[in-house]
Amino acid sequence: MPVKEFIEYLQRWPEDAQIGFLCADVENRKVFQTKELTALIDCPQPLICLDIGNPEDFDAEEIRTAEECERCHLKNN
Repeated sequence: MPVKEFIEYLQRWPEDAQIGFLCADVENRKVFQTKELTALIDCPQPLICLDIGNPEDFDAEEIRTAEECERCHLKNN
């Protein structure tokens, strides 16, 4: 994702809003909890590093959301 698109996306929320990250294996219905977030500043491009925990099964809401996204994706392709 280009920086310009990311900035446009972030401008939807107030500057003091918290940013959340979701790391998931949608196909296998697993989610990884974020333990730590680090912005690496010595890289040639913006880089965010997520320290994640062990995989956990999706809960019922996450399963419904994944299935809905899959149906929409199949419908649009």
